[in-house]
Amino acid sequence: MVWKRSAFLMASILFLRVAGRPLQGQASLSGEQSVFGMEMVPVAEPVVVPEDVLQILRKTNYVLTCLKERQAPSDIPASWFVGSRIHLDGPDEPDLVVLPANGCLLGANVAPFWVFRRTARGFELVLEISVHDLRVLKGRSNGYRDIETWSSTAVTHTTLHFKFNGRRYELTQKKTEP
Repeated sequence: MVWKRSAFLMASILFLRVAGRPLQGQASLSGEQSVFGMEMVPVAEPVVVPEDVLQILRKTNYVLTCLKERQAPSDIPASWFVGSRIHLDGPDEPDLVVLPANGCLLGANVAPFWVFRRTARGFELVLEISVHDLRVLKGRSNGYRDIETWSSTAVTHTTLHFKFNGRRYELTQKKTEP
């Protein structure tokens, strides 16, 4: 029992150290949510995932591993996901961060996050990653807001920084600490 309390206390301290700032309900200057997590950070204003985004998600490896026998990707409902509008580029075109709403998509202390930008042809997947938390930052690269993710194991904490390269987000910095 003492060991469980100690482990819980250590995990709580690590989480607070990792986050470095309050997460619950954090919003950007524009009032939209900019921090997303697999736990403790609910989507403040969920939106239904549009059909063109759903078609892309149905083809991703994360989603395909959850198909049951004889289930086609086209059978995957929008209820497997939750979306949140975010403005990555400018105020005119709302982009989308998508999180899993189906437990099958969750990993061991990580979950997939998908970031979509709106284009003239519809939504385009610009980042797909499995982490614990994702934060859309104020800093920009090629007009789009930078993204930071983090995840932890029992012995390390990893922070990844992504910048938009004109087509999609690419990893520009990785920091792993004990």
